[in-house]
Amino acid sequence: MDKPSSNIRNLSQPIVAALWEGKKINAIKLLREEQNLGLKEAKDLIDQHIQHNPALQKQFSLFHSEDIRGVGFVLLVILMLVLAFYFFFL
Repeated sequence: MDKPSSNIRNLSQPIVAALWEGKKINAIKLLREEQNLGLKEAKDLIDQHIQHNPALQKQFSLFHSEDIRGVGFVLLVILMLVLAFYFFFL
C-alpha cells in the first residue's frame, strides 16, 4: 500500500471543496468511498492535506474560532437568564 503522503495531491474536487467549506467529516467520507480506504487511513490523508496547505489550515482555524465564539455567546445568554430568574423570582 502507498504511503499516505503519496496520495495527498490525488484528492478529488468534491473532497477539496468539502474541506474549504470546513466539512472535514464529509471530506473523509468522500475519500473513503472514492479510494476504498479505512477510517484511519482516510483521516490521516485529510489531516496531511490540511497540514500541507497553510491557507486551508487558516480556514479551519477560522471555523473553529467561530464555533467557540458561538458556544461562548450561548453560555452568556444562559447565565443572564439564570441570574434574571434568580433576582426577579426568588
